Amino acid sequence: METSPKEWVASNTTAGNNVWAQTNPDGGDSWIDNHRPAVAPYAAFDFPFNTSTEPSVYVDYSITQLFYTVNMMHDLAFVYGFNEAAGNFQDINFSGKGIGGDYVVANAQDGSSKNNAMFFSPPDGQHGLMRMYVWNATTPERDGSLEQDIVAHEFTHGISSRLTGGPSNADCLNDGEAAGMGEGWSDIVACILRIKPGDTRSLDLTLGEYVYGKNIRMYPYSTNLTTNPHMYQDLNKPNYKEVHNIGEVWASMLYEVLWNLIDEFGISSDIFAHKLDGGNAIMLQILLDGMKLQPCSPSFIDARNAIVQAEENLTDGKNKCNVWRGFAKRGLGLHASSTNSTHTDDYSVPSGCNRG
Repeated sequence: METSPKEWVASNTTAGNNVWAQTNPDGGDSWIDNHRPAVAPYAAFDFPFNTSTEPSVYVDYSITQLFYTVNMMHDLAFVYGFNEAAGNFQDINFSGKGIGGDYVVANAQDGSSKNNAMFFSPPDGQHGLMRMYVWNATTPERDGSLEQDIVAHEFTHGISSRLTGGPSNADCLNDGEAAGMGEGWSDIVACILRIKPGDTRSLDLTLGEYVYGKNIRMYPYSTNLTTNPHMYQDLNKPNYKEVHNIGEVWASMLYEVLWNLIDEFGISSDIFAHKLDGGNAIMLQILLDGMKLQPCSPSFIDARNAIVQAEENLTDGKNKCNVWRGFAKRGLGLHASSTNSTHTDDYSVPSGCNRG
C-alpha cells in the first residue's frame, strides 16, 4: 500500500499533496502566498538551527520540520485506516474514494496566539488547518513545530474528528466527554510514537517539555497509580469539566491498555510496517478502528465499548482481557456507570479476565 504515491514534495518547496507548510507571522487566514523555504531541484531541505536564537531566526528549519512531521503522521495514519475512503487530508485522492481537495494547511510560527497549538478539522473536502505557535515560557522562546508530541497531538485531532461519525460529519467531538476524549486520543497517539524497543511499563511520559520546560499536563502518563492517580470518577470533580483534564483521564486509561498489550506482545520497532506484531501497533490499530465504530458524541463507556469491539474484530477477542484490565484499573470496568453526570468507578472485568 503506497501512502503518498506522488511523494511528499510537489516542487521545490514545502507544499505537496498532503500538506502545505509555511510561516504565518501575522496570524491571518491566508496561506497560498505565505513564505516557504525553497531549494534547488532535488536538493536537500537543509537549514540552520540554533537553540540559542529566537525562533524567527530559524523559520525555514521550523517550516521544514513541520512539513516533515505532518507528512509522517499522514502516512502512519493512512496504513492504520485513516485513508482516502475514511476522509483523510489530501489534495488528490488517487483511489477515487473520499472527496480530496483538502490537504492540511500547516502554519509554523503562527502569529495569532502564543503558548498553544490548534487543529481545525472540517468535513472531508475542506482543508484541515494546523496553527503552531511560539512559546515564551523559556529564554529564548521556543517553537512548537519542533516538538513532535505537540504536532502529533494536533494532527490526531483531525483523525479522531473525521473517523468519529464519518468524514462528512466533523461535529461529533465538540463538547463534554466527547471533546475531552478528543484531547485524550491526541495525547495517547503522541505517547505511542515515543515508545521504543527496550522501554518498559515503568516509562512515564510527559508532554510539552521542550517548549514549556515542564509537563503541560497535571501528571505524567504512567501505569503507577501514585505517579498518576487519574480515575473515572474524577470526572465528577468541577475542574474536570475542562476538556484537557477530561482527556488526561481518558489517555491515562488508554496508557494502561497500551502497556498491557506491550507486555503481551512486545514493542514493534517499525510501527510504520503495520505488521501488528507488537503491542504498540495493535493499540494504534484498535484506537482508530474504535473511532470508526463509536457513535457521534460518545461517552467514555461508548468509546471503551468501541475499542473492545475493535479488538474483537481484529483478533476474535484474543486480547480482550488486556483491554478490559486496562480500563478496569482506572475505574472504567464492566459495571462502571454514569447517571445524571455522576460517574461511578467499577473495577470488574468479564468472566475469565482476572484483574492483573
